[in-house]
Amino acid sequence: MRSWPGSAVATRAANRPESNQERLMAQLPAFVINLDRRPDRLAAIMENLDRIGVEATRISAVDATSLPALERPDNLNLGARACLLSHCKALRAFLATASPAALILEDDAEVASDTAALLESTDWWPPGASVLKLESTGRKPRFVGAHRGRTPTGRSLRRMYHGSGGAAGYLIDRTAARTVLDSCEETPMQIDRILFGQHRSRTARRLRPLQIVPAMVRQRRGPSDPSDNVPWKQKAKQEGLLSDRQWHRLGAMFHNLTVVALRAGGRVQRVPIPFEP
Repeated sequence: MRSWPGSAVATRAANRPESNQERLMAQLPAFVINLDRRPDRLAAIMENLDRIGVEATRISAVDATSLPALERPDNLNLGARACLLSHCKALRAFLATASPAALILEDDAEVASDTAALLESTDWWPPGASVLKLESTGRKPRFVGAHRGRTPTGRSLRRMYHGSGGAAGYLIDRTAARTVLDSCEETPMQIDRILFGQHRSRTARRLRPLQIVPAMVRQRRGPSDPSDNVPWKQKAKQEGLLSDRQWHRLGAMFHNLTVVALRAGGRVQRVPIPFEP
């Protein structure tokens, strides 16, 4: 496990030896979302997690190819809906435990070597934090705020101001999990937008997610699953959604204006979020 000098992990390691079994028993839970027909992905991520000392529970993902077309419109194709429902399953599994927070991973995630340190407690979370994104944004810079704290191994925590695609790895507490589940029922959209897309999601604006910098998760390169792009079998009517769309647009406009003002005052920067293993 990597740790920066003076970090909580380095100090504790110097004071008390700890067995792998003791550490696993004390960990916050981790859940891996995995399609039944992708044992190759499950094997890869479980090998990764075992190597870095993280124990995880598999969540059987909802398969887009098995979903029927819905009468109620929600602007999601079957692949996005299956992904959303799969994350909802993982969040419900987390809420069935007594743990204060959990790590949610998709099966194509590559996870950094110091991830186990994140799962020892939530004591290092800044006040008010409820969702922490571990995933890299790649080469594209994103708007983030000032430093809000550090992980146990010294990575920076910064407030996200513009969402970034992907929900391959994030920490979430119980209150935020319930909020996300409610949002999935009220206004279905892609799970990464619900969690992190503050320019589109009222839920994300309410949760105020933090980004870990450098990132601790990235999606493995490889062919996408065919179910990711399964279209609707029939086109649903868009009646009754106009009001919701208007509210989303107004919220997005206000959020974007806020980002512009904060950036002008030097309180928001546009920076890359690279993955560091």
